[in-house]
Amino acid sequence: MQLSRFPSLLLVLAVFLIVTLPQFAEARAGGGRSVGSRGTHTYQAVPRAKPIERTATSNPNTNTPGGGQSTPAATPSRSFWGGLAGGLLGAGLFSMLFGHSFMGGGGGMLGTIILVAGIFFLYQRFKGRGLPPVTNLYPMNNPQSSFTRSNTPYSSPTHFSPVVNNVPTQDITITDSDKTEFEALLLKIQKAWSEADMSHLRQYVTPEMLQYFSEELSANSSRGLANKIEQVMLVDAGVEEAWHEYEMDYATVQLKWTALDYMTRLDRTPSDADYMASGSNTLADTAEEIWTFTRASGGHWLLSAIQQVTS
Repeated sequence: MQLSRFPSLLLVLAVFLIVTLPQFAEARAGGGRSVGSRGTHTYQAVPRAKPIERTATSNPNTNTPGGGQSTPAATPSRSFWGGLAGGLLGAGLFSMLFGHSFMGGGGGMLGTIILVAGIFFLYQRFKGRGLPPVTNLYPMNNPQSSFTRSNTPYSSPTHFSPVVNNVPTQDITITDSDKTEFEALLLKIQKAWSEADMSHLRQYVTPEMLQYFSEELSANSSRGLANKIEQVMLVDAGVEEAWHEYEMDYATVQLKWTALDYMTRLDRTPSDADYMASGSNTLADTAEEIWTFTRASGGHWLLSAIQQVTS
């Protein structure tokens, strides 16, 4: 290979790294996906929430073989940009290997790659950052509640049918004590996830959610990575709906928080220059998701589903 083509190879490799970096995005507990079960409401729409992609609950409206276990849908932004940049990556390699006549010359090809790489970088950098400035952050030891709708017990909105799939349901009241427990679970789950502590995670989530968390933690370990979540602070919260069916209570809650969310390499130490794989351990990110909690009558709440918020 001629030396004049060496910078071109470096540029193509840089584009490849940019394309692969988004795989680390949204690495917090749940992996940025919509998974879990909401009882008879699993397939009902929740305002601003993406539909659940993977669940152990069968869909009563379909006759899908094998029950309700669905295949997670590909994230549109990753599939689109990954495919486009991947195609340009291949074209760039083709151009370097077989001559500069491809697409009208090497300069045009390099310009295209630089343009796409720049747009992609800016898209990933600022995606989801259009949220309003975060104010009035409430640490857990602050007595002021982060739930915005009321500090007194109240009933959830009644925008769903009292009978779902022939199962009688009824609204339930969510109290300040319940809200405090939801907030505490957010911190406990993120801490256990950050420490890859399955023994503690199983105390806070349903067996179904534990399976999903276990799979994602194993995937991180297989890649030689660990996800660290630190300094979690709840910013805003509100109950979307709460109901009772069979012997179980359910509450679907919108949660918004800030945290340090970053990936580290398992074969490195904090003193190594390349210890950090992605993210920042100094700049907090803002996350917003819709979590559903469930409990047996008289029991404590467990996380049973996570849904991503629509843009």
